[in-house]
Amino acid sequence: AGMFLHLRGNYPEAMTLYDYAIDLRPRSIDVLLKRASLWYEREEEAKAIADFEAALALDGAHGDIYCHRGQLYILQSKISAAVDDLRKAVQLDPGSVLARIQLGMALHRSQQPTEARRVFADAEAAFPDSPD
Repeated sequence: AGMFLHLRGNYPEAMTLYDYAIDLRPRSIDVLLKRASLWYEREEEAKAIADFEAALALDGAHGDIYCHRGQLYILQSKISAAVDDLRKAVQLDPGSVLARIQLGMALHRSQQPTEARRVFADAEAAFPDSPD
């Protein structure tokens, strides 16, 4: 329910549900990532980063954490940090189409078009039936 509220722009109620979910399951990386996204949308970047750090403390080998933090870095125009996180996401979870696409986008924004095209081509070859 928190995600639906979040997507509809009902940030206060979404935050209440995310907080409640974390109280019930403090080791839930997925909820921490959703709450981090909401913190960022509320322009509370320090709290978003704190949730990413909390998630990494729970599992530093969870590719989604690096993928989502990389996306945040792209939005912040911290492209070098985004590339680093997205490379790590792909390394940890080679099956993540999203991480590969985001990495290609970050490489393109960092003026590395040749490598970006290679990443996109590799993703397309690895996931020929993906709608992404």
